[in-house]
Amino acid sequence: MCTLCNRAPENIEHLLLNCHNAQIVWHNLGTYAQVQSLRHLEKGPLPLLSHLITAPLPLPNNLSSKTLIPYALWHIWKSRNRNIFDNTKCYPNTSHIIGEATKYDYIINNKACPKTLSLLSIKWHPPP
Repeated sequence: MCTLCNRAPENIEHLLLNCHNAQIVWHNLGTYAQVQSLRHLEKGPLPLLSHLITAPLPLPNNLSSKTLIPYALWHIWKSRNRNIFDNTKCYPNTSHIIGEATKYDYIINNKACPKTLSLLSIKWHPPP
């Protein structure tokens, strides 16, 4: 039984797409209509998810679907695992999903990490 909704048997398609709590995430991200329309076209969850990741979707904070969709899927999965392994009622938080994806996108697109690494040789010498 699905640990997020307790309404249906748990499988990948239900957990990531059909579960009421997953649908809330998709609705809050503005992708609910696309998810629903693709469900009828695609055969199974994996082709549908692949299509979502590559689709040009109007997403919050100008995030690409290649960034935001995997974060959404990961957070839905993490919520499920917390419910099972930590025995807590945990639901995916859309604000947290958008925040994490935005941070990642900022770091990648603004090259916040240095392009080149310089090696610094550090040696320890025992005290006299």
